[in-house]
Amino acid sequence: MVDNEDRSEGAGTEELDTAGATDEQKEVADPDEAYCTNCGRTINEAAELCPHCGVRQAGADASGRSGTKNELSERRQYELESIANKSAIGGALLGCFFGPVGYIYVGKWGWALLDILTIHYFFLGFLLVPLHILKVISDAKSDLRTAGVGGY
Repeated sequence: MVDNEDRSEGAGTEELDTAGATDEQKEVADPDEAYCTNCGRTINEAAELCPHCGVRQAGADASGRSGTKNELSERRQYELESIANKSAIGGALLGCFFGPVGYIYVGKWGWALLDILTIHYFFLGFLLVPLHILKVISDAKSDLRTAGVGGY
């Protein structure tokens, strides 16, 4: 009886150990399946936890859908695209001569109000505002590239 239990335990460990298995012995994933990041067995692609070993799968968030940190919401992507499509030179020139208008050009109304309230950044706005506008446009393009949005 002890021998049967030992054999059944050994059989279970052989199934999970796919490192020494040949290609024919390994499970093949269907289109809606993925491999567990821990034990390597096939699991449902949307699974948050592996049903075989119980390890949380990388890239699965609380809702169970697979994703990455670089995903943008539609609204955020729209905002970044509207800033990135602005002319950097035009924004810098507007910021140099008319600071608040330069900020409004890139959709930064709060910064425009701050520029007005601080008397054009205490008379240094003609230097600071164009540089900040260039940085805002550059950051928007960088965020879009990081998120994998093409053309930026």
